[in-house]
Amino acid sequence: MADIAITPTYPTLPAPQQVTVNDKPFPLVFSVEEAAAASASQGSPLSKEQALAWLRSKREWVDGELLPAHGAILFRGFPLEEAADFYDFINVFDWSFKERYLGGGGPRITILGPIKTSTETPKEFTIPFHHELIYVTERPSKLIFFCKTPPDTQGQTPLLFSNAVVRKAEEKNPEFVARLKEKKVRYIRTLSDRSTSDFKYQACWQDIYDTEVREEAEQRARDTGTETIDWLDSGDMKVTTRPMEAVAIEERTGLPVWYNAVCLLHPAAHGKEGAAAPWTVVYGDHTPIADEDVKGVVAEMRALGVFPTWQRGDVMLVDNRLAMHAREPFTGPRKILAAMIHE
Repeated sequence: MADIAITPTYPTLPAPQQVTVNDKPFPLVFSVEEAAAASASQGSPLSKEQALAWLRSKREWVDGELLPAHGAILFRGFPLEEAADFYDFINVFDWSFKERYLGGGGPRITILGPIKTSTETPKEFTIPFHHELIYVTERPSKLIFFCKTPPDTQGQTPLLFSNAVVRKAEEKNPEFVARLKEKKVRYIRTLSDRSTSDFKYQACWQDIYDTEVREEAEQRARDTGTETIDWLDSGDMKVTTRPMEAVAIEERTGLPVWYNAVCLLHPAAHGKEGAAAPWTVVYGDHTPIADEDVKGVVAEMRALGVFPTWQRGDVMLVDNRLAMHAREPFTGPRKILAAMIHE
């Protein structure tokens, strides 16, 4: 295989697919489309092997400089079609993967090695902005997504620079931010037993803790931040975490980040004010978080977020410590794969 010189381009996407954060595009679009077109015009289409060999030579620059500077990178134009191609892409980088993060509730299906479906949540449901697995103590440092099949409409994986949420919340509702900092938060989840789980919005406790044995599930829950456990007559497992930080300082940048799942797991974030729900969030002293405070931040997140449109073969790398992600409802056969990177 002959080496090939590739000059990437950094095209600008129209709003609301991209914004400028701290004088840098978010996300950065890292495209080899022009190089691929030039290669094809000379009768030698850019192969996956050539593209990935070139990317391997640039991996320290991409992962060590571009990603922390921009928070997210959208790779476009790489000749990738199947899960196996995505697997080859992620193995270009010197990353460690965890195929299992205990405590995560999202329903996913394993595809290949660390690669899973991004979510099996029903297509009509909006998943709000969040840092991945922020409601447990062991979290991935990065996420990487691959578009195998784009949806017919919507279905974006929106992005949001976390520090922007803190700044806007401090401007709009400083008392709420102060309470979050002072009291911290607890996450309360009722995890269905396998016998009653519908796998739509949350996996069963057996899958979440990778065991069929209650005592093992309890230990694994405690190992990932749970403080109290209650077994319900239905066989469901109710877990309540110890107090966790809600606004943290990101150590590399010194920026405050919205390091909580209030707008993911609080019922008001889903229009369920006052309704019984399998998840909720309270302050660390067990007092309730007001619905209006949650709804206000959810609205600001929507206004601040970016909504890149998926194209077949796209790969999106997200720094989970700097950026949040979400999922829009969609129509059509959307197939987005994902892997979690552990450092």
